[in-house]
Amino acid sequence: MISLKLKTNVFSIAILAFCGILLETSMNVTFPTLSKQFDTTIANTQWITTSYLLAVAVVIILNSYLLRSFPLKTIVSTALLLFLFGDICCYLAPNLPTLIIGRIIQGISTGITLPTMFAIIMINIPQQKQGTYIGIAGMVAALAPSLGPTFGGTMTALFTWREIFLLVFPITLIAGILAIMTTVNLKQRQRSPFNLFQYLLLIIIMVSLTLLLNTLSTGLQPVQLLYVVIIAIVSPILYSQLRRSTNPIINIRIFKQPVFNVTLLIYFLVQFMQMTFTFLLPTLVQNEFRQTTVIAGLILLPGSLLSAVLQPLTGKMLDRLGITCPYKIGAACLLLATGLFVIWHNSIFLLVLWFLLYMTGFSFVFNNSLTVGVQQLNHALITDGNATFNMLQQYSGSLATACISSIIAFIPGLRGYMTSFILIFIVCLLTVWKMRSLKSTL
Repeated sequence: MISLKLKTNVFSIAILAFCGILLETSMNVTFPTLSKQFDTTIANTQWITTSYLLAVAVVIILNSYLLRSFPLKTIVSTALLLFLFGDICCYLAPNLPTLIIGRIIQGISTGITLPTMFAIIMINIPQQKQGTYIGIAGMVAALAPSLGPTFGGTMTALFTWREIFLLVFPITLIAGILAIMTTVNLKQRQRSPFNLFQYLLLIIIMVSLTLLLNTLSTGLQPVQLLYVVIIAIVSPILYSQLRRSTNPIINIRIFKQPVFNVTLLIYFLVQFMQMTFTFLLPTLVQNEFRQTTVIAGLILLPGSLLSAVLQPLTGKMLDRLGITCPYKIGAACLLLATGLFVIWHNSIFLLVLWFLLYMTGFSFVFNNSLTVGVQQLNHALITDGNATFNMLQQYSGSLATACISSIIAFIPGLRGYMTSFILIFIVCLLTVWKMRSLKSTL
């Protein structure tokens, strides 16, 4: 029997994570407005999102260490205070650097709450119920990115971009207090020393990769080679350190599980496609169909709401029938949707319809992949596996944005969008192929 206290705790931390992810994509539609207000370029304004994503990724990888080293109430309280302080900084920001600093602080908070939410479920919820609860909590990952453009565009059109942060503040405060009051302690491992050297190596790789991805849209540059060289040099050093260390920052033994590796890749690819649509469809509607930011954001709303309804149900299907049935349904929907995007993308109605179909498939695959993958790990490795899933989720967004913005920049007009849809279809074929290959390893 799962207690009401535990259910409330999961729900309230999910709201905290939801608010963090919501603001991420809400700000994307405000870039033109912010560029004019702060008298700067779009490239500089994009650092609002870039710095946030980097902060999230850098902190997520610490989740395993934090959960085994500090009381859960301390972790949640810290995340709440950071988010609220960052929110105030953003709301009052007189210039772009202050706004970026506020978003970095909020990124640190989201980097704590997002993996913590999933860790609580994977550790405290019985395995036969984990699919259902991951589905409920996973609505955060599916709903917030797609609702963001709608929320951000509407608030900016009706008020100003500052009201985006104002409205989120009381919601976060109430959810955070509720999360602290209902905190359920995890079965923590013995606290181990923090390996600062490994963490610094990991930060160097993450920063270099992020900077590399965010310069792709501007064409080939000499500095990109520098980033590649840094990654190529530091990565083997980090791997050697992780392999020999008795207290690694992330335990690479998780990658010895074949099912974990395959589900991790599927999770990454499905999120990559979802984030490409989140960026691509509003851009297409604004640039080619000449619609407002509000309309551009609203085209994602039906699919997002459908996914929110479906994910708990698909999680319950996983608990009862295993992964094969959800994967079959999900693969069919994903293939059909991405194929239809390639063939017909010349009307807003069809874009909404195909995105509905895609989010149906997404709901059967995305969080069920995380559940099955982490279930393959023994108890000592659950937090490491969970942190890895969540970190790759963040990087899928950076990679998706970089790829699509590069294609649109180099291939003008509808041909650029057509090329993007073809790329997504190819990624979908790879995803479905990996789903089929999973049958032989289960």
